[in-house]
Amino acid sequence: MLKAIIQARGPDGSEYRTTNLRMTCAQTTPGTSLAHQRELASNEIGVPARIFMQVGNQRFGLEYGSLREGAQQLAVIADRDLASRVVAAGRIMIIERFFPQKGSWWSRELKVSAAGLEQALHTSLKDCSAR
Repeated sequence: MLKAIIQARGPDGSEYRTTNLRMTCAQTTPGTSLAHQRELASNEIGVPARIFMQVGNQRFGLEYGSLREGAQQLAVIADRDLASRVVAAGRIMIIERFFPQKGSWWSRELKVSAAGLEQALHTSLKDCSAR
C-alpha cells in the first residue's frame, strides 16, 4: 500500500512537498513494515526532527533511515495486524516534531485517511505472518 500526500510547507506555506506512506509485510520478521518518506521544506533542512505514527492509542517512533538531499526516509516494523487496526481506526496520524538549535521547537500533525486501505485486507497485509 502506498499513499502520497502533497502539502504546502515552508516558512510562508508556498513550498509544496510530498510525503509518502508505504505499508508492506516485513521481509525478515513477522510484522508490518511502515515506511515514511518526506521531502524537506527549506526551514526543515538541517533541523533535527522526531517522527511518530499513531493508530488509535498506539504510537510508533520511526527510526532514522536515509537522509539525502532534501528528503528523509524512516521506517518501523509494527504488529502483523496493523492494516486491520488502521482500517478500524479510520486513519493514521503522522506527528512531526522539530528541534532547531536556535529558537523554539515546533510540531505538526497530519491525519491520513484509511480510505482505500480496506482493499489491501484481501492481500497478505491482512496478517503479515512469517513466510
